[in-house]
Amino acid sequence: MALTPTSLFSCLISSALFTVLAWMLIKCDFTLKTVGRYISVLLAVIAIRMLLPVEFGFTITLSSRHILTELRDLLASGVHLGTYDFTIGEVLWFLWIAGAAAALMLRVVQYLCFSKMLGKCSGYFQHDMGKVIGRINERFGKDQHFQVLYAPEMCTPAIWGLMEPKILMPSNDYTDKDLDYILRHEMMHFYRRDILVKLLCEMLCIAYWWNPAAYLLRSLITRVIEINVDCRVTVGMSKEEKLEYLECIVKAMKKGARAKTRLM
Repeated sequence: MALTPTSLFSCLISSALFTVLAWMLIKCDFTLKTVGRYISVLLAVIAIRMLLPVEFGFTITLSSRHILTELRDLLASGVHLGTYDFTIGEVLWFLWIAGAAAALMLRVVQYLCFSKMLGKCSGYFQHDMGKVIGRINERFGKDQHFQVLYAPEMCTPAIWGLMEPKILMPSNDYTDKDLDYILRHEMMHFYRRDILVKLLCEMLCIAYWWNPAAYLLRSLITRVIEINVDCRVTVGMSKEEKLEYLECIVKAMKKGARAKTRLM
């Protein structure tokens, strides 16, 4: 395996095209119903390819007498900056790495601010959390401890943590049924290790900070994750329970959207 300008260019073009294809498949209800189970595989392949933009031994290289040749010549052309001489390729590599470093530092600062906010959160004691969590664990055959925190600075319920999960509740006025549905949703994210997938998406956006395809891919993966969680949570529910669950999730999202609008 080797990282070359050709392999990188091929990776960027193919990942962008397949990301747009995935977006079209997800956008259409018909294709989402018929090939929805394969979209997750497609998105995973795109993400892995973007993380490994190298030439593999089993790949077939298509020759190009014009595009790749002109691109190579362009990257090799010289640029004079002060007393230093660089090629355009070296300048682009520097800007790419500098931007990725800045994006990484931004994520670190955001993580530290979020951790500081978590430290100020109090426990959520409006309901018998231990009983509700125990019932949900039993329903899905799990035995995981979850800490539920009241986080008024959050716009929507969320889960945080890889080893010691914390469920963050932005409000304390949920009904018993709404609370049960929300906890099922957030706990299912942890059961499925979706946090690791979202971490992978952030790594892609850091590495490809300049590439719109990376942000579109992150958005698509997030949407598919939510669809898969909803499908898993609603297994065994009646039609009435499914409608109640979806209404609860939509209501929480709308409430979060209104909260974001007030903050702007």
